[in-house]
Amino acid sequence: MMILYFFPLKYEDGGIGFLQTGDVVHLQLREGRIDFVDAAQLLTGKVVHEFEDYIKEERQSLVKERKQRMKNRQKMVAASNRMYGHTDAANGVVPIAVVEDAVLDYEQDILLLEKNIVIK
Repeated sequence: MMILYFFPLKYEDGGIGFLQTGDVVHLQLREGRIDFVDAAQLLTGKVVHEFEDYIKEERQSLVKERKQRMKNRQKMVAASNRMYGHTDAANGVVPIAVVEDAVLDYEQDILLLEKNIVIK
């Protein structure tokens, strides 16, 4: 099985960043989890869901490289998609604080005024 896309739920030191081709994983789709399985332990009949420290140490450069690639890809995304604390494009991409203080409603007052529709 190949995992084509993942979102790093825990960017810093997240276990999924340590995975490499050939690793055994336990997919728990209902729980929304992907757990590493120690293949050597599995052969003895034990299911162990944790990375040993030596595995993390061996794969630090892999994790660092992946994080850098994610940062580079983020720079290729529109700035409005990288902003925090704002509305979406359907609401004008404005800070949440502005929306909370606004007197006019974007859809009802602003868009309708652009179409020359008067609301009484």
